[in-house]
Amino acid sequence: MKNTEEYTMLVFSLAKTPVEDVEKVWQVTKLFLESGHVLADKDSKIALNKNLRNSELKQFALNIVKYNRKENLDVESYLMTVFGEWFTGKKENISKNYNTLPKDSLVSKDGVEEDLELLRKEYTMFQIEYQVT
Repeated sequence: MKNTEEYTMLVFSLAKTPVEDVEKVWQVTKLFLESGHVLADKDSKIALNKNLRNSELKQFALNIVKYNRKENLDVESYLMTVFGEWFTGKKENISKNYNTLPKDSLVSKDGVEEDLELLRKEYTMFQIEYQVT
C-alpha cells in the first residue's frame, strides 16, 4: 500500500491539487482498496482540478486497482462518487473512450511502478523549481 500512497500523493500534488484534497484522495482511495466501498458523503468528494484530465484520472484509478490486485472493484463507482464533478455527474461520461492519454500525462498505462519512477523525478524537479521562484 505504501507505493499506492506515494503514487496517489505524487499524481495529485504534481497536478497542483490543494494539500488537504491530496490527503483526502488518499484516505478515500485507501478505504476503497481495503474495503471495496467508497464514502458517499460530500466531504469525501474532490473538486474539479483542470490540471488533471479525465483520461488521466481514469487511468490513475485503473492503475491502482490493477497494482493492488483488486480488479473486481467498481472503478466507475469510485470515480463517480469521489470525482463526479470531473465527469459532470454522469456515469456514461466515465465510460467514454478515455484510452488516449495526453503527451504530458502524469500517469501512463505502464502502471504504478513505472509511473512512480518518473513521478519521483518530476516531483524533485518541481521542488527545485518551486524553491528557486
